[in-house]
Amino acid sequence: MLDRNGLRPARYTVTKDGMFILASETGVIQFPEGEVRESGRLRPGKMLLVDMTEGRVIDDEEIKERYAHRHPYGEWLDSNLVQLHDLKI
Repeated sequence: MLDRNGLRPARYTVTKDGMFILASETGVIQFPEGEVRESGRLRPGKMLLVDMTEGRVIDDEEIKERYAHRHPYGEWLDSNLVQLHDLKI
């Protein structure tokens, strides 16, 4: 499946020894079946993060959850929202 811009999707493989491979094609580098811990593709609108300090791949849901709770975005929106009909033009 291609994304809406016609670009190839990013496919990734994580090996049991911690190697992370990201490419536009599957099988760019071959690994024996027993060495692959995880594989998948990055879907449109999704993110993943390779945390080199923790040595793990952080998925879209965890990334968004982490940053959504970092600041009070809902409160900021509520206190700064301007309605168009309230603008004096």
